[in-house]
Amino acid sequence: MVHHELASKIKEKAKELGFFACGIRMASPFEEFLENVKKRISRFPESKALYEKLLQYGYPQRSAEWAKSIVVCISHYGKFRIPPGTKNLVGKFYLVDGRLPYSEEHAASQQFEAWLRESGLRTLKRCCLQQDGQP
Repeated sequence: MVHHELASKIKEKAKELGFFACGIRMASPFEEFLENVKKRISRFPESKALYEKLLQYGYPQRSAEWAKSIVVCISHYGKFRIPPGTKNLVGKFYLVDGRLPYSEEHAASQQFEAWLRESGLRTLKRCCLQQDGQP
């Protein structure tokens, strides 16, 4: 299968499963991400320990040397009804966390990864960060 055909099928499946958007990029280092994390560290040196942990995510092939591409799927949090009393007090992400096993987003993520594997692709799921900086 030609690469652009596979990319189209991947994006189509992501949309079918309810993702807001899906993108695919090479697994080369995320230069812009790395620059911005380093810039943040230099602007806020007291936060160095927090932000240094994020630098590892700028080098995807260090954790998956076999990876050629990265698929990123995005959920649209604007579709949720957020309780009015929490506006400007609690981030939407904390109210509608797609990592929760009973959430629709988690189920879609699991189905998508299974579909990728069934399609013959190797995967390494690196979703959102936990509080300790680990995926």
